[in-house]
Amino acid sequence: MTSTLFVYGTLLSGIGHPMNELMQQFASLKGEGYISGRLYDLNEYPGLVLSNNENKKVWGELYEIQNETELFKYLDDYEGCAPHSPDPHEYHRNIVTVHDTSHAGLLAWTYLYTQAVTRLNPIPNGDYLEYRNKGRLRFVN
Repeated sequence: MTSTLFVYGTLLSGIGHPMNELMQQFASLKGEGYISGRLYDLNEYPGLVLSNNENKKVWGELYEIQNETELFKYLDDYEGCAPHSPDPHEYHRNIVTVHDTSHAGLLAWTYLYTQAVTRLNPIPNGDYLEYRNKGRLRFVN
């Protein structure tokens, strides 16, 4: 089982969401990375859909997990895919291939968006933090 987590949205350290602070009790920031995929604007947060097109990249952070059981107890609940979460789940936690800044591939957990994206706006550069900081999205506490 992998001990790495890839985050790309509200869990990014630069967003300032309280869940990132809680997450850091069970995982430590390793560095930056990217995944082949598309990022979509879901209003308050983004959704990631994998892509076979290596030119479509979603940027994020890699975390080394110290305690998977505790971490995923909180994150699965936050992402709405815990066993007690109502169906259909908007996200599903999967193991995917992520690339670090040296372009080396590694396996990591991430949350993938499970719903249709045909009516959603893509985030063009795959970088949620940059997109959010340009004033297109605002995190509401």
